[in-house]
Amino acid sequence: MTASYKTAIAANISAMNDILAQLAAAAAEAESAIKNDNQNGAVGALADFEGLISAAQSIHGTVLALHRQPK
Repeated sequence: MTASYKTAIAANISAMNDILAQLAAAAAEAESAIKNDNQNGAVGALADFEGLISAAQSIHGTVLALHRQPK
């Protein structure tokens, strides 16, 4: 595997990590809201989950595709 593939994989993993951190923060916000009897706030905190999960899945697929390239 060339250095450019490793660089691309590293960049994608970093981006995926950032997205997963956003998801974790939103989940924590939702948990806090529901514990404070704020159902609307809890659901609202999760509003962007679908888009973020989709982005993370796409990046995951990209990482695997890059990894599977001939060495």
